[in-house]
Amino acid sequence: MFLSLSIVPFFPIIHIKVAHLGIIVSQILGDVEIPLMEHIKELRRRMMLVAAVLVFTLLMTFPFSEELASLIWDDLIPQKVNLVAYNPLEWMVTKLWLSLIIAAIAGIPLFVYELFAFMKKGLFPNERKFFLTIVPTSLILFLIGASIAYYLAIPLIFNYMIFYSEGVATSALSIRDTFSMISSLIIVFGIIFQFPMFVIFAIKSDLIKREQLKTKRIYVYGILIGFAIFVTPDITGMSQLIMAFLLVILFEFSLLITRFI
Repeated sequence: MFLSLSIVPFFPIIHIKVAHLGIIVSQILGDVEIPLMEHIKELRRRMMLVAAVLVFTLLMTFPFSEELASLIWDDLIPQKVNLVAYNPLEWMVTKLWLSLIIAAIAGIPLFVYELFAFMKKGLFPNERKFFLTIVPTSLILFLIGASIAYYLAIPLIFNYMIFYSEGVATSALSIRDTFSMISSLIIVFGIIFQFPMFVIFAIKSDLIKREQLKTKRIYVYGILIGFAIFVTPDITGMSQLIMAFLLVILFEFSLLITRFI
């Protein structure tokens, strides 16, 4: 049974849905019943647009990927280290991988926008506000983490490795393995900086109490250090130390923020 009741023009339409388990009242402004296939078609259209932008950006970036790779190499790797490709396709695969990363970076904001545009008709005003607050904050935190990896962690790691290999062997790095490690560290550090979001969400959702985290912070530190050791693809230990330190700082920052929100 379904009943729609119009109140007054300019007011929300209140849909009263009678279900088997009770009455569900929806007060979403502009809420309209749309067939499932229409939803699927709209989602498909939006995702095709995102895919088209990804492919277009990939094709436009690839001709400049060699200059981009050289720029990154000069920024992060000591000058005395040789760039080596150990098989004929390694350089081509690396250029394609870099182009794909740039395309993904360009496509993420569009993907988030299209996802929100698809979902917003079914969201309450407070849910829309929550989405518009969380997503930009998450993207900013990811960029901060990625920047720390690029400008701090990765140069330290390579300078440390090259310094201790001097006098023993001539330094030469595989371009594919090197860029794979660089991209992995950037992504991992970006994800790590989402940690405050998870802590704040868990506390505000009453999944865990703030006082529990405060009183057991030593155990939390141990878990964070173990996590840092497990997820980083670096054998020198430098990125693990940096990440463990950052996780502890982010944890304390999260506890501080939850006092005021």
